[in-house]
Amino acid sequence: MNIILCDDELLFLSSLEQKIGLWAQKSGHANNILISKFTSGEDMLDAWEHGMQIDALFLDIVLPGEMNGLSAAKQIRATNDYIPIVFITGFAQYAEEGFEVNALRYLRKPVTEDAVSQCMDIIWRRWALQNLNSVVLDLPTQILRLPAAAIMYAEISGHNCSVFTIDRENPYVFRQSIDYLRQKLSLDQFAQCHRSFLVNLMYVRHLTGNQLLMSDGTVIQIGRKYKSDFMLKFRKYYLGGENSGQ
Repeated sequence: MNIILCDDELLFLSSLEQKIGLWAQKSGHANNILISKFTSGEDMLDAWEHGMQIDALFLDIVLPGEMNGLSAAKQIRATNDYIPIVFITGFAQYAEEGFEVNALRYLRKPVTEDAVSQCMDIIWRRWALQNLNSVVLDLPTQILRLPAAAIMYAEISGHNCSVFTIDRENPYVFRQSIDYLRQKLSLDQFAQCHRSFLVNLMYVRHLTGNQLLMSDGTVIQIGRKYKSDFMLKFRKYYLGGENSGQ
């Protein structure tokens, strides 16, 4: 996992790197973590645009130079909906801005080891789910193994199942029941919100009443029968089962 830290304070960067390192040692993931540090949003974005992989980003909202952390996050979100972003700052007035880019958490300085560990628990769990799961689709013209992370949602209509992905305008359509996907995909990452819809929680951007908004702008109804279980899974996915975050 490639974790990127971006903050203009060198002492804070070192402290944050140390806290993540302690989490990695305690959780047994030390050999699977690579940390890169940047002191400006411009440098971080330049590295990303030239191929640097970002599996998780800890980003200060207030950065010197022409680009602050929020602007950098918006550029990333323009092409990538699912990189976990944790905003860090010492200024309370920026607390709500992270919602514009679906930030995982908002952490106030000074950041505690416990707060970092809570974030890393959720980040690691998401990363593992994304990289370990896939589903085989028996399509009319091919048999396709599709990574779970590429699936945004699936819709059942009659005997047909339409799988909508992040990289195709048109869905994959094949004859299958929604139960097939539920059995093949991790129900920690996927949740049924309606008798006709199975959604990837990674791409749920907003919940309002009995509707949810997906990252591509699709609005999906939440069925009364499924709402309670869906909300429990949604909370667990985004908050790690906690009632509140840092």
